[in-house]
Amino acid sequence: MSLTFGEKIKNMTAEDLRYRIKKMIIETLKIPDVKPEAIGDDEMIFESELLGLDSLDGLELVMGIQKEFSVVIDDQSHAHTILQTVNSIAGFVESQHD
Repeated sequence: MSLTFGEKIKNMTAEDLRYRIKKMIIETLKIPDVKPEAIGDDEMIFESELLGLDSLDGLELVMGIQKEFSVVIDDQSHAHTILQTVNSIAGFVESQHD
């Protein structure tokens, strides 16, 4: 019997989930020459010189998170809180699959 996506998230280690989030950020925003390992779990995503993101990237990131992790982010102020760090994104994804 195959697992649902929510069950896969629950069975994923915290480290694996954070790696997948970092990889999704890089791929969704087409950031060249950055490896997932270079992004800190508590690094402020929109203040990072490494990533160099702007508000348009925020919209793409919301859509990428929703698609990649089967979640819904429907409030802009909530999105601002979720998108602060890799850890805040991971916490949100985990909370949506409890």
